[in-house]
Amino acid sequence: MSQPALTVRIRHLEEALGVRLLDRTTRSVALTQIGRGFLPVVARVLGEIDAVAVNARDVADGDAASSPSPPCRPRRRRCCPRSSRPSKPATAASSCGCVTVSRSA
Repeated sequence: MSQPALTVRIRHLEEALGVRLLDRTTRSVALTQIGRGFLPVVARVLGEIDAVAVNARDVADGDAASSPSPPCRPRRRRCCPRSSRPSKPATAASSCGCVTVSRSA
């Protein structure tokens, strides 16, 4: 993907989310605070999508176990470790500003 096309896609994402993810100057680009919180969540979700795609291909090829395990794990709030309430999976930040993370079961 070309740089101009990537820039357009990022701006469309920012417009759809209603937030600025990157601080841009003529000489540099850096993640905003919101962007820094959004990045690990997106990386985790994309990793889960990749795992699901691999699993689907394995099932289609007959290589998967009879009952494949899903890539998802219970999610808890990083800043609220005592909370037993699962966080919203599609939200990068909650009202208290914490980021959702996956913990190994």
